[in-house]
Amino acid sequence: MNKNTGFFAAMILGALFLGGCGASTGLITDANAYKAKQRCDKLDKDLIKVDRYIEVVSNTDAFHMEEMAVAIQEPDITTSTNKKQMLKDANTLRDSLIADRKKFACK
Repeated sequence: MNKNTGFFAAMILGALFLGGCGASTGLITDANAYKAKQRCDKLDKDLIKVDRYIEVVSNTDAFHMEEMAVAIQEPDITTSTNKKQMLKDANTLRDSLIADRKKFACK
């Protein structure tokens, strides 16, 4: 009886070491990769939004800037109606997003 118990214990330990433990780490790695991809996708989306905003502000003359600021309303980029300040705020945000992309190693 003691021989059989030792044999079964060795079989169970062998099965645990050879096959069962590797699957859980693969799931964790996949979940982390998915979260990293989501973070990078959000950064890319925000960067595109800021680039479009910079393009619109750059192509609008200062005389119509207040009207344009009311029409676009991007409070997460800037709340200013001054063209120079709007571009400065947008470029600062753009630089921050680019730094975050490098920090998280986005492609």
